[in-house]
Amino acid sequence: MVLARVDQTTELKVLSEPDAPIFYDVLQANREHLGQWFDFAEHLQSMEEVVAFLRRTEERHTRRNGFWCGVWQSGNLIGAVGVANFDGDNRSLELAYWLASNHTGKGIATRACSAMIDYLFKEYGVNRVGIRCAAENQRSAALASRLGFRMEGLLRQAERFDGRFRDVAVYGLLAEEWCARRGKTA
Repeated sequence: MVLARVDQTTELKVLSEPDAPIFYDVLQANREHLGQWFDFAEHLQSMEEVVAFLRRTEERHTRRNGFWCGVWQSGNLIGAVGVANFDGDNRSLELAYWLASNHTGKGIATRACSAMIDYLFKEYGVNRVGIRCAAENQRSAALASRLGFRMEGLLRQAERFDGRFRDVAVYGLLAEEWCARRGKTA
């Protein structure tokens, strides 16, 4: 199911079980690249784990409490954008994203996240979208800044990763701020 168009050749589609083989292949090819920032790929080591993950994301999308979309460019899966830590009572969530290594640095992640944010504010009716990333992840910090997120703080040693604790930067974007940037009303 196409959720949003990103540009002429790129779209966001809710990931589903039939996507498992290609999703698994992209993860395998990018395991080292992705592993420098998060352990997402480490939890999906087998095809069975990928299938189970995609089943869960379909169910979560149906229940409107979070999901993952594939970033598809010219029919090829090149990454994903997802919703984490959805809090329906407070109309708040966190945005997560990744791209295959050969597609970074081209503005695709920024455009894909922008399309997802539009969808989340309009269709989910959220009030706040957050991004959490390793404090030293300069690319994610730059993406958050380009999209109008404000740095809300630094959680010291908040994440255990690769045998050590690291700081996590927290960014937030409110619906009214997004609408003001887009020249729309909330």
